[in-house]
Amino acid sequence: MNNQSLTDNCAGCPLSDACVLAMTAELRLVDQPADPIARCRTTKTYRSGEYILHQDQAGQHMPVICQGLAAATLLTDGGEEILIHAHGPGSIVDLSRRIRKHRTDSFSVKAVTDVTVRFSTGSELEILLEGSGAAHTIFLDQIGTQLQADQRAMIILREKNTYGRIQLAIHELIRLLHLDHKSPIILPHKIPRWFLSSYTALRPETVSRILSRLRADGLIAYRNHHLVIPSYSNLLRRIDTYVNGWSQLDGRPDSGSC
Repeated sequence: MNNQSLTDNCAGCPLSDACVLAMTAELRLVDQPADPIARCRTTKTYRSGEYILHQDQAGQHMPVICQGLAAATLLTDGGEEILIHAHGPGSIVDLSRRIRKHRTDSFSVKAVTDVTVRFSTGSELEILLEGSGAAHTIFLDQIGTQLQADQRAMIILREKNTYGRIQLAIHELIRLLHLDHKSPIILPHKIPRWFLSSYTALRPETVSRILSRLRADGLIAYRNHHLVIPSYSNLLRRIDTYVNGWSQLDGRPDSGSC
């Protein structure tokens, strides 16, 4: 794990329209270049498989995913680790605890891919939101985006067709990582097989078999071990074939418009 002080105040972050911390950084860069709050922040980089937070760990800082993909997991009484949330760039980790002001984290969070995380003091968000209507709007949108991602994850788990379930998971990865829909789409990170297995509640061998079928059908490919979607529109059309009404759930009027 690498630690680095954040001195640029998130300026220039491509998520300035989706993350309240990045957006307010842009505003303060103009109004107040020497922002004293920035000196209290740090960024940390975690390798795939490393833990960012541990369940029941006490902490005063608010982690926000800047780059990469992370997974929130819960350890059962039987010792099984269950995936309950997926976090992409702009996601506030364990947001419910920050709102309830609990002292310990509700679950563990580990890096699925290499992940960059920004840690801020818990009181910083209140300072950023004070007196800024634009910051409130972005923050509410940010919460809504995370809730919608959880809702889509539940839809994925309810999908009985395993072939369709994996396609939905790949589509959700594109959204979580904020990737451009211009084809071909190349995932910037290597996605471990265990994540797809946990995220879809399918056995690893089932995931491998379906990925091989998707590859044979031309819906996915691999480039230097990175997942590639050759045609985003073809993926959407295939999802609409297997998942009834997905275009409406996905917020699209119809698949032909994509």
